[in-house]
Amino acid sequence: MPYLRALLLAALFLMGGCASGSPPKDWGKDVAAAHGANLFAPDLVRYLRYDFVVLKGDVKKAEFRHLLDRVTGDYRYEADAATFAGVPFLDEATSSWRPIGLDLPDGRLVALGNRRDRTGRVWIAGEEQPAELAERVRQRIDNDAWWLILPQALAAPNLRVRSDGPTTLEGHGEAIELNLTFEPGTGDTPGDVYRIFIDPGSLAVLRTEIDLQNRDVTVKANWSGEIVLSGVRFYLERQLPDRTLAIENQDLPATVAEGVFSDPGVGMSDGAP
Repeated sequence: MPYLRALLLAALFLMGGCASGSPPKDWGKDVAAAHGANLFAPDLVRYLRYDFVVLKGDVKKAEFRHLLDRVTGDYRYEADAATFAGVPFLDEATSSWRPIGLDLPDGRLVALGNRRDRTGRVWIAGEEQPAELAERVRQRIDNDAWWLILPQALAAPNLRVRSDGPTTLEGHGEAIELNLTFEPGTGDTPGDVYRIFIDPGSLAVLRTEIDLQNRDVTVKANWSGEIVLSGVRFYLERQLPDRTLAIENQDLPATVAEGVFSDPGVGMSDGAP
């Protein structure tokens, strides 16, 4: 599975409001605003909970559970260790994605840490693991979050968004094609190039096509299953040719369980209303 990037995710942890305009002039800001970015600031939405799921047909092949504190940068991440070990990650020596390359024991993986200072600890079946595994978890968190909050992130200052004008998108009809590139040094794969196809009326995301950095690969995904939580628009499914990337159990909880970011034994919903 081609994993896309670690954006810095300023939009996820630090993003403030975006002003909308009509007619659109700044496409990044306008699409972000249409997806509720002004309601997604950390002081309004502190906690973000979701599961990132990979489906092949109706079969669930992988599930990665996330809980994020967007004010402090704390995270909790849970997954099956064997599934996690099979996920491709960035090899900094070659700037390409490949299997994690770590021999992990079987069992439930739990990771706790902070994205801002890049600290973290990882346990599998209750046993603490080598420190380098925490960086692999960070890459996983960034990848999953990027798929989730791409529309809101389009106003981030380290992104370059331009309109390539109207086009006809198969299966959808008329669409606006946006071209997204990254400032040098942004995230793990700043050479990725995105084409984002937007509904001209609602500014909904219809499709993404990503040319991966240093690889002759284009990842195409149709977006669907729009939901609205606290005024913020999200999408539940991204359909790729060979699999579906789905979001499950998404929530913007007002509170979380005590110790959920410090105690690996505390479940994500323990004690939460």
